[in-house]
Amino acid sequence: MHTDLSHPPATPDPAPVPGGGRLTGERAVDLQVAMAMIAVGFFVASMGAVVAILAAEFAVAPESLSWVGSTFGLGLLVVAVTGRWLLGRGPRVALAGSAVTFTVGTLLVALSADLGLVFAGAILEGVGAAVMVLVAPVMLIANADVRLTRVNAIASLIGIAASPLIGAIAGTGVSGRLGLLVLVPVQAALLWLLASSRPPRRDQARDASGTAATASAGAAATGGATEERPRLRPATAARRWLAIVMAVSVEFCYVVWGVSRLLAAGLDTTVAAMLGIAFPIGMTLGRFAGPWLIRRVPAVPFGAALAIIGTLLVALTESWPSVAAGLVIAGLGVATLYPVTLAELMAVPGLRPSHAASLGALASGTAIVLAPVGLAALAGVIDLRLAFLIPIPLLVALVMLHGRPVRTRREPTFFEAEA
Repeated sequence: MHTDLSHPPATPDPAPVPGGGRLTGERAVDLQVAMAMIAVGFFVASMGAVVAILAAEFAVAPESLSWVGSTFGLGLLVVAVTGRWLLGRGPRVALAGSAVTFTVGTLLVALSADLGLVFAGAILEGVGAAVMVLVAPVMLIANADVRLTRVNAIASLIGIAASPLIGAIAGTGVSGRLGLLVLVPVQAALLWLLASSRPPRRDQARDASGTAATASAGAAATGGATEERPRLRPATAARRWLAIVMAVSVEFCYVVWGVSRLLAAGLDTTVAAMLGIAFPIGMTLGRFAGPWLIRRVPAVPFGAALAIIGTLLVALTESWPSVAAGLVIAGLGVATLYPVTLAELMAVPGLRPSHAASLGALASGTAIVLAPVGLAALAGVIDLRLAFLIPIPLLVALVMLHGRPVRTRREPTFFEAEA
């Protein structure tokens, strides 16, 4: 079995799948990215519950554990700087390395009795997940808005299980962190998929260097001529980069502090961790509807309006059912904001996909490092309930920054019949 991930042959070697079928070409790529994003989705959705569990186990205030969410952001900042090097041997090599790093980190977070080792594990998890996020848009460059929305929908669907699983395990009297161990076989499956398939050489070249994708964009702009690359407009790239910062900031305010907000509404740790499912449910529903939605309505203004309604419920009501309902509505609104804004950055004329992916990781990392910590700092001055008003100005800024949508070329995906 061929296992060299960096130098594939000219023709694709389909990936075997359970049941005897085989996936070919872009279907195999979509499945590999989906498996990676399943791990990222569960990891991200578990952050709020893990913060609550760690606070209870180590008898510290939840606000003092804001670093649990920030490690993912720090990982994204690291891969943003090193992205070109990480993608040097191809995105599949980077994806395989991220799976191993993520697994080691997961084991440390789930099993360590020392908070320092938990922190080390969280850093490894954050870096591993960050590389997966870096690789995803590079591998799914064609029709990026739809394909990214769909793989993120799968991630959100699996993420729904994170809080209930951790809460249920905590309810048995053992550490709820043990629920993170379900990610270990997921990473093993991803490594198996990568070792069992080889992409077409054209995909390897396009994904690793961005040359083909850039040439294609140039051809579209000039009616077929590919001699000159489109001229990069830094102002456009900067505006779309800031839009990602706003979108991810809003999302992670909820991801990291949603469970703690339910705690502040009067629920105990176990029930609050289980009801942390509210925001991921909204995200999942929104992302499965997203591919249909983004072709029919202005996705960013529509999503921002829903998210503002949910935010008002979370911040201005006292009862936990109202807070939970607000989390669902906010999740519905936030669902498409990151995939759409990232796709817009990837589509900036003259910007290579590998460079755009690194910029996207930088934007996400900046947001994840700053937004949850900023909300926690504000909560220390007033209270967590009112601090949850922070997403509203961020959403307003996002709508103002968001430019005219870029239409990308239609491509088949893992979820559609092969032509």
